[in-house]
Amino acid sequence: MPPRATTPMIVAAVILLLIAILAGWAAITLLRKGPGVDDEIVASPGAVKHTAIGILLACVPVLVAGVATLAGSSAAWPLGLAACAIFVVYGFVANYVLFGSWRPEHTLTNVAIAAVVVWLLSRGG
Repeated sequence: MPPRATTPMIVAAVILLLIAILAGWAAITLLRKGPGVDDEIVASPGAVKHTAIGILLACVPVLVAGVATLAGSSAAWPLGLAACAIFVVYGFVANYVLFGSWRPEHTLTNVAIAAVVVWLLSRGG
């Protein structure tokens, strides 16, 4: 019988999948509209493009971790932990490149979300 995801793992998976989908959507929006998408962006069009591509690349491990967690994989814990680290670190970098600031309200929100995911994964069995 294949492993089953527990309720905390399902919630963690949903959060990871939402992160991947929403960050991917934001990256595609940045690619399509460039710096004009937000008046607070101070980066050049080239920097916005490269940052958006980086965001898309960062979404891949988050998406993989979400799917693995939903499937109840034994790899869910290490993948989820790595995905959360990538999410927080690249979010910090992207904020700094795009806005010229680490934007504490955004970075600390990312840290809190990642902490919830890690806590849920630790409860997932």
